[in-house]
Amino acid sequence: MYARDIVLGNLVLDAATGAELGSFSAGPPPAFAGSTGYFLVGDVLQARDVSSGALKWASAVDGGLRSAPIIDNDYVYIGASTGQVFALKASTGEKVWSGSLGASVLSTESPVSRPHTGLGAGDGLLVVPASNLLVA
Repeated sequence: MYARDIVLGNLVLDAATGAELGSFSAGPPPAFAGSTGYFLVGDVLQARDVSSGALKWASAVDGGLRSAPIIDNDYVYIGASTGQVFALKASTGEKVWSGSLGASVLSTESPVSRPHTGLGAGDGLLVVPASNLLVA
């Protein structure tokens, strides 16, 4: 189990016992699919094996990655402060698509005074909050 905690740090815990197994680096919440976790560390999106922590790939694409990643149909989607949203192959990190949103994607993390935001996907749509816009 991966747990984010401001005080204790990002911890990896045994799901059955709660014992601490280690820690992990990530800004916004990571995404998981199968045996792979997708972590935004600084401006770099990393794919790591969840059992060993081994790096599978890392991608910085073109500047300012900010949102928490999400997984849909074997693609990782992530937004950037430049107003772009990117789709990467989940298996390789290869950029396969990008689109302009018309406004900056803010960090998923937020002060207590406003709700957390994040990308969403379903029914063939990708929904991205960008500044004061919601782009589908």
